[in-house]
Amino acid sequence: TRCSRDWSSDVCSSDLKLAQKIAGKPLPEPVDPITRVRGWSEMAHLVEVERQKLATEGKPVFIIGSHYGITSLISFYIPESRAAVPKQPFVYYQSAEHADNQFYFWENYAQRRGQNAIYAVLLRINGPDQPVPERLAREFQSVTNLGRREVFDQGRVIHAIQLFACRDLR
Repeated sequence: TRCSRDWSSDVCSSDLKLAQKIAGKPLPEPVDPITRVRGWSEMAHLVEVERQKLATEGKPVFIIGSHYGITSLISFYIPESRAAVPKQPFVYYQSAEHADNQFYFWENYAQRRGQNAIYAVLLRINGPDQPVPERLAREFQSVTNLGRREVFDQGRVIHAIQLFACRDLR
């Protein structure tokens, strides 16, 4: 069995590869145990591309995740993010009034006043896009919906995210 460092591009079991070869197509999502770990590096790359585009406006840009899971994945799969953690992280969980996960107790983005951000929301694959959260709209001078992005694996959508460009943290 051969496993790549990034599971999103390689199945980590020769048995799964054999089953797919026999079936002549990818295993159905409920049967394929590796589905949940595929595509996250590609998702993080989509977020990083938008962060870099927004940075061309001349202000520093950080990233906000709508859920602790997407926040953790983006932090892990963007190498610069991992390196920045000890100095000044640039991936944060959205601000909240009450503790709903461990990120509530970590440094938040309040000290980044005047800067811009990319807000990332993990969507259900066949679900609707999300409106701008009211709290986020209050925190920034303007918020622009950049739309839905999809990550594919073997011809099927495995993740969907929606991105927002947030300008001028108040």
